[in-house]
Amino acid sequence: MKKTLLALGLSVLSSSAFAITNGTIVDWKNDFDDYVSGNCTGLIVGGDQILTAAHCGIGGNYVIRNDGTEITVNSKVDHPNYTLSANYDISTLNIDIQSTQNIRFFANLNNPTASKGDAVHAYGFAGSLTELKRGDFTVSRVSDASQYRFYHEYDENAGSKTEHGDSGGAWFNASNEIIGITRGSDAFGDLFYSKDFILEAVNGWHYPTVLKGTGTQTIKVQSLHLNSVVDSATSSGDVTITGGTCQTLPAIDAFDTCTYELDVTGSGQLHLTTNEVIDINPVTPTLVPPPTTTPSSGGSGGSLGFLSLLGLAVFGRLRKR
Repeated sequence: MKKTLLALGLSVLSSSAFAITNGTIVDWKNDFDDYVSGNCTGLIVGGDQILTAAHCGIGGNYVIRNDGTEITVNSKVDHPNYTLSANYDISTLNIDIQSTQNIRFFANLNNPTASKGDAVHAYGFAGSLTELKRGDFTVSRVSDASQYRFYHEYDENAGSKTEHGDSGGAWFNASNEIIGITRGSDAFGDLFYSKDFILEAVNGWHYPTVLKGTGTQTIKVQSLHLNSVVDSATSSGDVTITGGTCQTLPAIDAFDTCTYELDVTGSGQLHLTTNEVIDINPVTPTLVPPPTTTPSSGGSGGSLGFLSLLGLAVFGRLRKR
């Protein structure tokens, strides 16, 4: 059976997969290219991981990007403490590196992520699979490990709600920093309790893999390394590193963000490491069609075609007889 946009990847293994109602439609195609669609919602992190909910399965081993293309899921890793009771309901999907320009960053998950009364928001596909919506909420009760409650709750009677399709979508604080994952109903998982899982899954830079523009450009990156790192970036092509906070920090710890200032005159790359590369004004190679050849008829320029040679060989055998 041929795959269609409706035969999507992040399929639901539980009845608690939800999507935002009373939300505001956002521009998935142009502003949210780090979001992927399925019966659940996912967010591309570090270029080659998708953050989503553990209760979301992978139907057909693929998810859908904002341009309609399919991303093959190479593997799925659930939080080791995940249970069907929805504690630690978080998973990462390993994918090949993707082109992303607009990415979202994590809050410092070493600190409490929310307080009662905080304004928070989330994004989800509202069951349409192609229409990404934002919902705004107010935290009504915060997580509490002493009560085995590793999630925040929000007021269902005020503003937006989550319904089928939203599970796995990231939640944000008022500073637009990632603090949680939709688990369903009136709650979202507190990533404070899953920070080590995220760092182990990525253990690298979280960064936009593509930048377009010339002149003075600024790139923001975030460390999702297990241990502290220092700047080791280099540039190539028509790109020169001129400054930025990444170069001045003595050490860059997990969840720290920093910037690179660039002078861009054309196409090139910023190499955060050997394997973590930001393509700047990438040039799409032009496909050159192979040259066409006209079969020889064997009658011009004194040359002999294959059929002519075959005919002479047969004629020679007949003469010998």
